[in-house]
Amino acid sequence: MTFHSEPRYMFSYGMNTNISGMQSRCPDAVCMGRAVLRDHRFDFRGHADVTQHDDDVVHGLLWLMGSNDMTVMDRVEGYPDYYIREKLWVECEDGNDYKAWVYKMRETYAVQPPYEGYLGVVYDGYVENGIPTDQLITAMERCYAK
Repeated sequence: MTFHSEPRYMFSYGMNTNISGMQSRCPDAVCMGRAVLRDHRFDFRGHADVTQHDDDVVHGLLWLMGSNDMTVMDRVEGYPDYYIREKLWVECEDGNDYKAWVYKMRETYAVQPPYEGYLGVVYDGYVENGIPTDQLITAMERCYAK
């Protein structure tokens, strides 16, 4: 197994799993394939989020970002006010581990369902890329389990 620590990788698990959306925002980004973020859990806090959670995994995509793409993504994600970002190891379907930027919401946001249009974009990205939709369903169930 090879470990890659190039800082231009990004792990996406929400709306950025939608290829056409990513291509319109970041035309130089290259999808490297499905990937897994270990010891984290997927939730909705109005938008997709991941939090540290032992023994859970988050499924998504790994992107190799172009030189200006992280600046674009920072604006899209509301960094650093809405989302922060952290470099974490993700396992790609190519068998390698990559140190990738992962956007995480600030802890001040409560679990709540996303609006329908946003959920549709995320769902379409998952189906398009063969990402298991189970984590979307589980996250929605947590939103309504109050």
